[in-house]
Amino acid sequence: MEPHRLDNFIAVAKHRHFTNAAKERMISQPALSRSIINSHQSKTSPPRLK
Repeated sequence: MEPHRLDNFIAVAKHRHFTNAAKERMISQPALSRSIINSHQSKTSPPRLK
């Protein structure tokens, strides 16, 4: 997991609110949500074969 995604996750856990966490991280709330979703999907999705 990339450091900025981990920082985003920690901010959400700390604030227990996406809007406040986004303000702390100085990003938009939708961007924060996408970051959390993408980090979760990368952990649970099997690798793709080409």
